[in-house]
Amino acid sequence: MDDDTVVDAPIRRFWFRAEPLGHSAPQNLHRAIVAFASDRSLLPVIAKTRGDLGSAGEQKVASVDHALWFHQDVQIGEWLLYVQDSPHSAARGLGTARGLIYSCTGDLIATVTQQGFRQ
Repeated sequence: MDDDTVVDAPIRRFWFRAEPLGHSAPQNLHRAIVAFASDRSLLPVIAKTRGDLGSAGEQKVASVDHALWFHQDVQIGEWLLYVQDSPHSAARGLGTARGLIYSCTGDLIATVTQQGFRQ
């Protein structure tokens, strides 16, 4: 493969957190909140990769599939770094985004993938 055929996907990074639940709250509740948050921002990164971000508010988009793997426990209320990219854009409006969620100490908390459809 030639160097000029390699395209770096745009990377999106941001910090997020929710109101603290306390360490006595069940881990499943902490994970449920991270799962909800992980699904709310991946579709725009597909549009950014395609160069469609300017018209993203005018597009009809839907999540086709969303998967999340936890690698360790998480504490809601602590800052989490969400790193996102879209390495694959398929035909007919489909695209794939992925995300990595890190703790504020740099530990990988979760891996996320999402397939989206744009009409």
